[in-house]
Amino acid sequence: MHHLKCIHLNNCIFFMKLYSPLFGIIACALAGAVVCSCNNPSESGQSTQPIVIDTEQITKETIVSDAIADATLESPTVVKVAFAVSGKLEKGELTLEEGSHFKKGQLLYQINNKEAFAALSRVKTELATHLVQLMPEIETQFPSEKNKWVRFMEELKPQFLTPTLPAFKTSKERYLFTEKGCLTDYYRLQEMETNMANYFYIAPFNGMVIAISEQPENQLKAGKVIATIAKEEALRVKGDIGTIQLNTFSEQSPLVCTVQGDTIGNAIYKSRNGLINGKTEKMHYWFDLKLFRKRPLFHGMKVQLVIPKAKRTAGAKVPLSALKGESIQVFRNGKIQEKSVQIEQSDSNSAFVSGLNSGDLIVVTFQQSVDPKARYQSR
Repeated sequence: MHHLKCIHLNNCIFFMKLYSPLFGIIACALAGAVVCSCNNPSESGQSTQPIVIDTEQITKETIVSDAIADATLESPTVVKVAFAVSGKLEKGELTLEEGSHFKKGQLLYQINNKEAFAALSRVKTELATHLVQLMPEIETQFPSEKNKWVRFMEELKPQFLTPTLPAFKTSKERYLFTEKGCLTDYYRLQEMETNMANYFYIAPFNGMVIAISEQPENQLKAGKVIATIAKEEALRVKGDIGTIQLNTFSEQSPLVCTVQGDTIGNAIYKSRNGLINGKTEKMHYWFDLKLFRKRPLFHGMKVQLVIPKAKRTAGAKVPLSALKGESIQVFRNGKIQEKSVQIEQSDSNSAFVSGLNSGDLIVVTFQQSVDPKARYQSR
């Protein structure tokens, strides 16, 4: 038994001597792995170096500026041009386009009336024929009335309006004309001439064309709008006022009316429709326009309503480099957050914006790419 123990002990010593170099290699490898693990900051929980950025702490202040609302000049009298008859549209005395001016009484448009005119001329001819056939009886029964009927026939021409029917001296004279169908022809003519007026559009006032929807040679149906015209008169101002500005513009009178920065006159409050548009959150206001001097103005012209120094806005001055459109970046707790602002005023270097809190740290130069996992540090 003692002999076996000695053999086993000798074998263990032999194997330890044989594999001792291998055990050393494994031990070194394990030690190196531990050292590498300790030196790797990502595995040890240590953070990377923060990204340094320039920031600026803002201070809120209040500025006074002009209250401004967009508006449009409009004529109180706007008419849509249409015909009560169908047919081919033809030009009138003028070739009209948007912005064209015209005078009252000018023929603006007409509908081709050849067929209607031919029918009118035919009835006139029938009336004249009946009068010629009736003339011997007039000369016999009413010799003193012959001349008035002769003049009436001479004036009965296709190119002119039907003359006024001469007055009957007696009921017997009227009966004669009725019996021969002359009165029926006459009243038919009057009705046809009234209808002929529907083929012409005569300008009802001095004005201008503000829109054209149909061109000459087009075939039209009755009632189809072909143009819109506005009367040349004192223009009024129509403004769409936002709900935030309603009180400001209601209480101020008169306002200043400008066109591209050029003051043209005062706008005096007239009325409003009392309804707020749910989509735009604006209300229609109307103002009378009192011009400072005569100048070319027209229906649809874009203008601005201005109340000098009536708007007070709380905000902060920031460098333009900090803005991207109407967005700015705020630095807080090592992170960069984007925030929407409203630009109230601006110059070549800076802008006055609202929407920031007093004490906010803004990033001086807008960062185009922000890593949400990275940490940032203010310089």
